[in-house]
Amino acid sequence: MSSIRIALTLTSLLLLGGCTYHQIASPTTYEMVAIPGFSVGGSVSLINTRTSSEDALYLSSAGRKFYGNLTQWTDTAIAIARRELEKRHATIEPGATKSLGLAITSTRATEGFWGFSVFTTLKVKTGDGYTKAYTGEGSSPIATRAPDAAIMESVAAMFRDQKIVDYLTQ
Repeated sequence: MSSIRIALTLTSLLLLGGCTYHQIASPTTYEMVAIPGFSVGGSVSLINTRTSSEDALYLSSAGRKFYGNLTQWTDTAIAIARRELEKRHATIEPGATKSLGLAITSTRATEGFWGFSVFTTLKVKTGDGYTKAYTGEGSSPIATRAPDAAIMESVAAMFRDQKIVDYLTQ
């Protein structure tokens, strides 16, 4: 009888102990949402301006914890921005006259009946000093896919800002 009790106790502890997930964001999970058409035709430098490489807890649910490295998530935002700028005839090169400094500065998530919503804040600074933060929301029934959508939405919000477009197309 005591061996059954020990086995049940150990099984309960394992089931209730929870898991930790580290989300590696991907720039190719979702298709880019519609953004205004524009043509750059020059060189642009994309810079990851994150100053910390710590993992951030973005969701704690049912004993599970979901973390993301905001520096890596910023690299994903840069990959999405690069892809969109190259479609618009920009050449991406370090040290270009025009630059965009990007940093995912925060993230949070909510859990609903149908899935998860993740919110990311992307801070952008242009080479001429214009600074703005853009929030993206991504939803998915899979907690580890929602950040990809949120990052993509943050980048799309940046490209919907007429001041960013004007800076890139001058």
